[in-house]
Amino acid sequence: MAAGRDVALPDPKRVQRWARRITLALALLGMAYLWARFSLAKAPINVVVWPYRGAPLIVDEWPSWGRALEQGDLVYYRFEGEPQARPVVVAGLPGQAVRVDATEDGALQVGTRRWPHVPTPALAGVAEVPVDRLLVLNHDPEAPFPDSRHLGPVPAAGVTGRVIWHWPADPPKKR
Repeated sequence: MAAGRDVALPDPKRVQRWARRITLALALLGMAYLWARFSLAKAPINVVVWPYRGAPLIVDEWPSWGRALEQGDLVYYRFEGEPQARPVVVAGLPGQAVRVDATEDGALQVGTRRWPHVPTPALAGVAEVPVDRLLVLNHDPEAPFPDSRHLGPVPAAGVTGRVIWHWPADPPKKR
């Protein structure tokens, strides 16, 4: 320090006041973010009862805010011409290789994942999932609805939300 110069330290009470103000401002910003993200007025998260099985689903209708779609994700998808979206499993993403076995079990292989016993008439000539398309399979294999096995790759824009929780339609059986 230079001779004859005194350095004034900040008043501890003043520093505390500013720290509280900054903490309050950050807390208010966090609450505003949470309100915008989970606001009931915008209904980004819905509890949906799927009519086919009557099983409740919790659907996040802002899938773009979360992580990117991955193979095996359960999403809510609205097919063209259908009045209501329904749960489907993402079987293939854009750019993934598709292979349909010619064996009697007719297994579908997309990337490294394999679905056995999946008849796939619409995927016979597909070698790769096209850009902006997905392969989706019904969440319930017994559902009487068409999916990529019948329609081929479907537009990715049909995803209306990600299922973040679902109640199992049939409880697991005890052995």
